[in-house]
This record gives sequence, C-alpha cells and structure tokens, in this order.
Amino acid sequence: MVKKILSILLALVFSLGMCAASGEAGKWEGEVSHVIMLYMTAGVTPKDLGEVQDKMNERTIPEIGVEIELRPVSFFDSAKLFPAWLANGEVFDLFFPFMQDPFSYTSNGSILPIDDYLTEENAPHLLALDAEGTGVLTNCLLDGKTWGIQPVSKSMNGTGGAYIIQKKYVDETGWDYDPDTVYTLDDLGELFALIAEQFPDVYPCGIITSGTTDTNFSYTDHVVDPLGSSQVYSGALIGFESTTIENVFETEEYRDFLEHMRAWNLAGYIHPDANVCDSDAYSLMKAGVVAGRFFFNSFGGLEPDEYMIKLTPIYKKSESFGGMCVSRTSANPEAAVRFIDMLWSDVDLMNLLQKGIEGKHWVMLDESIGLIGFPEGVDASNVGYVNPLGLYGDKRYIYVNTPESSVEEAAVFAAEAVNHPTQGVGAAYNGNSVANELSAVAAVVAQYVPTLECGAVDIDSYLPQFLEALDAAGIDIIIADKQAQLDNALANR
Repeated sequence: MVKKILSILLALVFSLGMCAASGEAGKWEGEVSHVIMLYMTAGVTPKDLGEVQDKMNERTIPEIGVEIELRPVSFFDSAKLFPAWLANGEVFDLFFPFMQDPFSYTSNGSILPIDDYLTEENAPHLLALDAEGTGVLTNCLLDGKTWGIQPVSKSMNGTGGAYIIQKKYVDETGWDYDPDTVYTLDDLGELFALIAEQFPDVYPCGIITSGTTDTNFSYTDHVVDPLGSSQVYSGALIGFESTTIENVFETEEYRDFLEHMRAWNLAGYIHPDANVCDSDAYSLMKAGVVAGRFFFNSFGGLEPDEYMIKLTPIYKKSESFGGMCVSRTSANPEAAVRFIDMLWSDVDLMNLLQKGIEGKHWVMLDESIGLIGFPEGVDASNVGYVNPLGLYGDKRYIYVNTPESSVEEAAVFAAEAVNHPTQGVGAAYNGNSVANELSAVAAVVAQYVPTLECGAVDIDSYLPQFLEALDAAGIDIIIADKQAQLDNALANR
C-alpha cells in the first residue's frame, strides 16, 4: 500500500497531472447532459466565474459529455437556502453542505445515495482513489450506502499528536532529538527538566487550558478516534485494534496523562495561570513565556525556528461525514457523478475551478511544489477570480499561493497514515438523538477540564467529582449510542 501511494504521488507531480493534459479530446460519443452545481462563494461572486465555467466546459463536454453550470450561492446563505430549495423541488444536481449537519440531509431524503452510479464507466478514478485509502467515498458511508464524495487532503487526513518547540530549547540543552522518533510523556518530561534548569525564566510545558471545550489527551501518547467530527468527550476508540467506545475520562491512559500534568505543574513547568490565561500557547511561545505547545497534527504547521516532537504514531482516524452530494432533485445524477469523477482526477480541471485561468488569474512560479502567483498587473485587489473555500478535488494537486511542504513530504506522511488506520475509519457519529446529553456533558467538560488538565488540582479529589458529574449528565447514554452506531457501521463495512 505504501509503495502504491508513493508511486502515484511522486510520479504524478503537478505538471503532469493524472488524466489532465493527456485526455483525449472529443472522445465522448453520447448525449451531452446539463449538470447544475451550486458553487459556494465567500459572499461575493467572482467576476470571471462565467469565463471559468466556459473553460471547464471546453474540457468536460468532449471528454465526458457534461455541460456544467456553476450556480453561485453565498456560504452565509447556504444553510437556509439549500434545505428550502430542496423542500420546494428546485432542480439542481450537485451541492456541498459545508459546515452544515449532513445527517439532516440523509434523514429526510434530500440527497441521493450514489452507489448505483459508482461504476467503472462513470467513476473509475473515484473508485481508485478510495481504494488507495483516501476515504473519498468511505468517509461518506452510512447504513451501507454512499452519500457523497469528500475532497482529498494532501496528508490523506492523517493525524498524530505532537509537541512543537522552539529549536533553541532542544539544541542548547543537548537533548537527543530525532524527527522520526515517537516520544513518550516521560521523554518530554526529561526535556522539560533540562529546559527548567538552563532557562529558568521559561515555562517548558506550554499547555494553556483556559476556554478548553474538549480534552487535550488525544494529542499525547495515544491513538484516539472519536468517530468523525464528534468530540473526544463523547467517547472514543483508543488504539488501533479497539472496536469498543470508551469514556476516555475513566481510562487508565487518561489518568496517566493527568499524573504527568500534575507532576509538571508541581515542578513549575506549567504556567500557573494556564486555566485562566487570556493568551493562547502559540502567542506565549512567540513571546518567550513558554517553550512550546501541544499540536493536534504532526504534519504541517511548523515554522523555521521550530522542531516537532512526535508523541503518537502517524495514523488515520475516522473523519467527519459529508462532502459533495447529489441532490434528490437532480435531473442527471449519473452525469453528475461522472463530472465529479473528472473533477477529482483531472489536475487542469480542478485547478480551473479552484484557481481560475492560467495567464489571466495566475502564473506558475515553482512547478515542483505547485506554487503560483499573480500575472503582471494583477493582484489580490483586482484579480477576477477567487475561490477561497477550497472544497473540491484532490488537494494533493491543487496549486498553492504560499510555499508549503513538498509533494514528496506529503506523500510519505499520507502513506504512513493510510497504512495505520483505526477501526473507526469510515464510521462517523451522528449525535442528534442524544443532543441534550451531549450539551450537558459539554458543560461539565468546560467546567472541570481546564483546571484538571493543567495539573492545578489534586487528581484523587477532583477527578472523582468530574466523573460523577459526567455520569449525572448522561455520558453513559452517549457512549451506548455511539457504540451502537459503530457496531452498525462495522457490520455494513
């Protein structure tokens, strides 16, 4: 699997694309279908949207027999407009309910399951992408049916907890650092002790818990999968092989995490106002108050003067449910899936939609990393096409406006993640039926976690109070509901 993904990503660099420039123009011999896609804007419709649409049709009509119509909709209005249009029978084919509850659309039949259209004739590239482990289809499974198509991230949505620290605190203490090693909290404590001795004016552990609405536990030492967009406090799988949803706060692993925080607090490694501080860890690190900060992902986000200390393996966990959907009012669902298949595989087409027309809206600056800039005489104030939401396609091949990690680095991380999935991949939790309990548990977490997880209180006295409050709020009801949904997902996998 690793070799397969690496070969695909490294061989198909931006300039080559997948089926992009090499597509055989004019090969479609059937009827041309008109497909309407609701095109999400950030509030302003790009002036040159029509030109981009025309350029796209120059590719899609001869290639797959689809004439695409981009119908602009403001993101700020979409949560009201999409359900209203669907209820009224408004005809359109494709839409992306971005930052909306996708389960509301599946439960009322507003979107079509697309399994019947996911054939080698209509969707060869989507099927291949999903087989790679991207989750482009798997992450849209519910009750054994596929309800949408997710974008593909550069990192394959891999994750891994880490501690980001300024290099000088590692280099000048002589701590043995290896960017590929997965360290433990005990290892991190040894570094903190060295920093405290050599840099007494700095707090080595930059954990700031004020305003925390979920646990920081998943950043440290353990593989944790809460099933999609749900919070860790609603229950999670711990480890690669587990299929049992646990109340994380009752586990031995969580207790071990708290004991490290408590010991570090008593040793003076943690800011004494960590649970009430107005500043975030990043700002305090830049100001020289703390040495580093915990980070939710061990890919990206690193600045030149920083090291990333990995605290968990790189792995792939379940992702939030949802993506590009086919409307129940679609006149051409088969053609709509055919268009998405091309959009997710044709580098030129996806960059047309995301970045506009080469030479008019952008020029290539560095092909090796897909870095683009504005043409002469064009800047952010007068460019005729901007698509800031980035909802579509395979982001491994979307051009970037600022230098990022290389294709090779992203490929290595992605391959590692896909090769180490949790048992929850493809199962996204829908907590609508326990909304009251989730709200009550969230309030308890917000009350107890900030003080508990910065080590400011005695664990033996404070943790039992926290667990009792969680029980009273109904956490066991949530855990049971999530376990039932996971069992169903595993049975339909």
